[in-house]
Amino acid sequence: MALPIRRSVHTVICNSMQKEDPLRTTLDLDRSLLERARQALRARSFTEAIESALREAVARAEGRQAWEALVGSEMSWGSIEELLDHRRRFGGRAL
Repeated sequence: MALPIRRSVHTVICNSMQKEDPLRTTLDLDRSLLERARQALRARSFTEAIESALREAVARAEGRQAWEALVGSEMSWGSIEELLDHRRRFGGRAL
């Protein structure tokens, strides 16, 4: 049994544009918030806005995890005073 034309065309287009198959889902979202996000992120569509916001959220979380790992390492600075002292002694370079 063949897939409906609409589904087949959609699948072909999405597969050619993305590396992975898109996840089709239904979400109940605040339309005004979604429109504000679309405008703030300069996205052309709601889907693009959601994907962009998800990418930013993941990047922030990964950055936070990297920072927390750095704080526990010997490369971390105990205080802002130590960092500023280091910068004064080594010509403005923090690291």
